[in-house]
Amino acid sequence: MKTATTDRGCYLNVFGLQGLSPALEKGEPRLARGKEVGGRCGWQEFFAAVERAGLALVWDDRDPEATSLVPKAQARDLLHQPSLGEGLERTRRFLRALRGPTDRAPPS
Repeated sequence: MKTATTDRGCYLNVFGLQGLSPALEKGEPRLARGKEVGGRCGWQEFFAAVERAGLALVWDDRDPEATSLVPKAQARDLLHQPSLGEGLERTRRFLRALRGPTDRAPPS
């Protein structure tokens, strides 16, 4: 199923899972695949170019080759809008990780 995002954290996750790197070609953002090195750039430059161009990242977990940058208007129906429940669960996981294991014996 195709999904779209404008969230930078999701970009990093998708790029990492699919072996992609940020790149620019003539100032336009693009995806560098595999060992391709031409045009690679830093994340700040890449995200600035993505914002200027008004793009969103679209990907399909079943087809990594389909990952692309498209105009936000074209991706509107695919954008994932997290629910309140998802946000609360993310917060709970964060707090559990922050607090550490709860099975420790109290100090005597």
